[in-house]
Amino acid sequence: MPTIYGFVDLVKNELRNAVMQNLGSAPASPVKGLMYFDTTANTLYWYDGTTWQAAKAGAGATPATTVTTQAIGDAPVVGTLTNFAREDHKHGMPTFGAVTAQTAFGAASATGSAVTVPHSDHTHGTPTHLNADHSAINHSALAPPTADVSWGGFKLTNLGTPTAATDASTKGYVDAAINGLAWKDAVRVASTANVVIATGGLIAVDGVTVAAGDRVLLKNQTAPAENGIYVAASGAWTRSTDAAAANDILNAAVFVSEGTTQSDTAWVMTTNLPITIGTTALTWTQFGGPGSYSAGNGLTLTGNVFAVGAGTGIVVSAGTTAVDTTVIATQAYVNTAVTGMAKKFAAALTGTASPETVTHNLNTRDVQVSVYNGATPYTAVMVDWDAATVNTVTIRYNPNLGAGYRVVVVG
Repeated sequence: MPTIYGFVDLVKNELRNAVMQNLGSAPASPVKGLMYFDTTANTLYWYDGTTWQAAKAGAGATPATTVTTQAIGDAPVVGTLTNFAREDHKHGMPTFGAVTAQTAFGAASATGSAVTVPHSDHTHGTPTHLNADHSAINHSALAPPTADVSWGGFKLTNLGTPTAATDASTKGYVDAAINGLAWKDAVRVASTANVVIATGGLIAVDGVTVAAGDRVLLKNQTAPAENGIYVAASGAWTRSTDAAAANDILNAAVFVSEGTTQSDTAWVMTTNLPITIGTTALTWTQFGGPGSYSAGNGLTLTGNVFAVGAGTGIVVSAGTTAVDTTVIATQAYVNTAVTGMAKKFAAALTGTASPETVTHNLNTRDVQVSVYNGATPYTAVMVDWDAATVNTVTIRYNPNLGAGYRVVVVG
């Protein structure tokens, strides 16, 4: 077995089937705490730093006939009597006391002075929750809600100016955000190709068959001066009355409700004054519509901004996307790592030929050797070994291991 130069810490596990060293006389040059079993006296001895002490106890005195009762607050006492304690003796304990109910919020704690003990299943009363008791608690001190919160039809007032996408917005902030746009009632569909407005009819626009009276945004006319918001009819289509004049159409914005490709998009008329309806080319530009976009693989979508998803192994910065070389190994890194990588050799032992030579051919004495049972439960065992050469190790064991054990050499 190997010589151990250091402490052996069993981390509070049992030491099983251990036998102290058997000697006919005390070993020379003892140190404090050393133990041995004297085979002549059949006695276990331990060294106290000065003399060898026999690990045998003398007889104690007769036990006392009285038992001290414990009281609340008693300090521990080691005791000096040499009497035995009876196996069935008992110490008295203080009696159980009543529990005081807590009925007020903010009551201070008290140490108490009673000499009784509480029942293990005792409970304290709690105060009743009243609106007045909680009226001074700030919302910021409460935990965030985990479900929708109804305000019962009342308003949230005195909000701060929002800065993040998830902040609540004030009416003033929203009004300022849409200032300069002339919002029109939503249209049902928006065109994707030219529509002959002179004949019109209840035709299909972007996959939806319109009905008489439906509002339609025409933005792909062959003659751009015809672009605008129209009302569908069985015959010719006419411009909607809220978008029929130059001042009506200037900065007009409209939301599209339905359609195969245009659903949930928002459009604004970007042509500047002067405008003559029927003569000036009118340009409509999409400026919103998160419902019409979705982020594909490797992308994220926030509002109307797409971004590359920064997953493991990818570094994303303004204008560039690169491989994270701290995660994805470069060829130079792999070559270096392989050069210094440890190698392993494993083989079966005879288990009956100590000392046993194992040839691993790792070309180094910087190795670690472990031996384990090759069958369930594959238990590891300690053996004595040395690195005899750069390609072999010598393994010693006593008694024989037996067949079925394997050796692993790493170096």
